[in-house]
Amino acid sequence: MRNFILALLSILPTVWLCAAPQLSPQAQISLLTCEPGEELYSSFGHSAIRVSDPATGIDIVFNYGTFDFDAPNFYLKFMRGQLNYKLDIDKWRDFDYAYRYFKRSFDEEVFNLTLEQKQAIFDYLDENYKPENRFYLYDFFFDNCATRIKDVFKEVLGDSLKFEPSYTDPDKTFRDLIGEYLTGKAWTDFGIDLILGKVIDRKATPEEQSFLPDYLAGYLGSATIIHDGKEQPFVVSNTPLYNSGAEFAPTPFLLRPGIIFWLLFLLMGFLTWQEYKSDRRRNWLDVTIFIIYGFAGVVIALLWFATDHTATADNLNILWLLPTHLIAGILLIPANKPMWLKYYFLGSAILAGIVLLGWFFLGQAFHPASLPLMAIAIVRSVWVGLKG
Repeated sequence: MRNFILALLSILPTVWLCAAPQLSPQAQISLLTCEPGEELYSSFGHSAIRVSDPATGIDIVFNYGTFDFDAPNFYLKFMRGQLNYKLDIDKWRDFDYAYRYFKRSFDEEVFNLTLEQKQAIFDYLDENYKPENRFYLYDFFFDNCATRIKDVFKEVLGDSLKFEPSYTDPDKTFRDLIGEYLTGKAWTDFGIDLILGKVIDRKATPEEQSFLPDYLAGYLGSATIIHDGKEQPFVVSNTPLYNSGAEFAPTPFLLRPGIIFWLLFLLMGFLTWQEYKSDRRRNWLDVTIFIIYGFAGVVIALLWFATDHTATADNLNILWLLPTHLIAGILLIPANKPMWLKYYFLGSAILAGIVLLGWFFLGQAFHPASLPLMAIAIVRSVWVGLKG
């Protein structure tokens, strides 16, 4: 039922066929900031623009965060980073109902605008909603439901809108920012860190940080606007409209990837020590390990080289999760193995060791849970290389 309602709101926009009507002096334009949800797609929150006017009966929400499930090759485009998102229009009552149903809190910031500015923003959004304008190529960091809203105000209001660059910490990287929202989602945090590359480990400017809805609210909330030559706060009120009180249960301590992987490393160490004492090697164990590592490397390589996702480029995890491990693992199966295979594994151990030694110097922040996995790769690669 939850997924059905979400899908319904995504693919059934409110019909908006005529030009934007004239707003009255009672009209308000505001930012809606929705708190993160439990599911992965909602982990970072959501932003939308509300236009309400009691005099004309208008109360609608402009939402840049929807997409068309019926798009040709939907899943292929999604995986390759080529899926178009679109601007949608929802009735306020539908938007309000949906977020209350999903128990996601949301706030409203009302902006300090003249009637002319309100109308200009409304007209801009109406122009954006035309079929030839409403679609855009989504990018999680640089072109999403929050950045589009920031651009609306920057383009319409121009130099009259002044931003305060010191409203947040300028030393945060893009990885730091998304990590703030994954504290209790240990496996999601690990997976995202594994597939995102070095490109997200640079510092994000205050404006770039507004790709996250909460940071967009702060970015606009700290701004000022010029009216009649006087600088005034851009936001005149900030009101919590719904507080769900929902608390999401974090991953249990013993089920976190770091705990499981360190236990796995200890097990691998014990088994390797046993093999050393008995002067034999469990071939099936290495076949399993390196096929899994190789498969992970193939995924990283595809996300880097075969998609348009900008955040998955320059991923140094590929240096220890070598895609070639997939082939090497298969070649370990027969009794007669190629002679060069042992040199391959010794070389891969050196490469993984370089990554481990360069943990703080390679320019990419590796997830702590990767450490025991790297150690396993080194130990078993050396052992295979020595025993053949």
